[in-house]
Amino acid sequence: MIATAVLRHDRTPRAVLDRLLVDRDRDALCVLAARSRWVERSGAVERLVDLDDPEVDLAPLRHWSPRPAVHRIVTRSRPGTGRPSLGARVPADRRAEGAPPPAGGLMWLCSTEPDLVEELLAREGSRLGLGHQRLGCPRLFEHGGAGRLARLAGRDVLGCSATTVCAKALASADPVAVLRARLDRELAPEKLIRKLRRTRHAPHARHLVESLPPGESVDWAALEAAHAEEPLPYWRDIVRLDGVPEDVRLLTCLGAAARRTDAPPRAAEARALLTDLVRTGLGTGPAAWRRAAERLTGLDPEWNALSTVEALLTGSAC
Repeated sequence: MIATAVLRHDRTPRAVLDRLLVDRDRDALCVLAARSRWVERSGAVERLVDLDDPEVDLAPLRHWSPRPAVHRIVTRSRPGTGRPSLGARVPADRRAEGAPPPAGGLMWLCSTEPDLVEELLAREGSRLGLGHQRLGCPRLFEHGGAGRLARLAGRDVLGCSATTVCAKALASADPVAVLRARLDRELAPEKLIRKLRRTRHAPHARHLVESLPPGESVDWAALEAAHAEEPLPYWRDIVRLDGVPEDVRLLTCLGAAARRTDAPPRAAEARALLTDLVRTGLGTGPAAWRRAAERLTGLDPEWNALSTVEALLTGSAC
């Protein structure tokens, strides 16, 4: 009842969430986890994932959840630990639901669960991008063995390119190194930058960034450098995507402000000062960005909204 009532709020009240987490009421926590889209803003999703409870973990996999949270859940699933892993529960869950795609989807390609990796490679086959195939194949080799990868490649479900790569890898002294090298080549930032420069509309640009294989991160430094050299099309749309580092977003805004010709004379000085505060006060540390976000969104009850920008960014007391 408490968990259901909590979901009527825009954010999960912190005291109530603390109580539910202390009590470890699995039914209540599963209710919250199943509605993770609504409790994400309060940090509840990460705290639920922190419990490392397979029953609770299954709920956000069935429903929408932030990719980083799904990645944490999937990559810590380990078969052969003496207890049923989450990856072993997913097929049973699918059978009970009429065999839909596995909860967690393609994220399982970066897991240590060979049954799910093989199933996804066989099920999706050549419909998967080369990056996804070249991520799943070494995972299947590492955690399922050379025989399983050879049999999968022999079924002719992966498409010509991936099948050829698997054959070359299996014939080499270090199959994982061969497969990983092909994946790195596919995911090289220069290749993504070339694709982004050719795109003709914003949805396509966003798709190129969002469709990277699970667990593989965008080289934002390389993209920022390329954009600084020659503006990338639809850059403002790209940096609004979920998961883009906060410093990339803010520095993009500051860069856009620098290009304005109608700004008052002292705007450049203020922008330079703000840029320096962002780099020194927030940097790339997630804790500093989280602190600033909580203050800006009213989640920090101790923060005085009338405090200076310098106090906001440097972590000074309000």
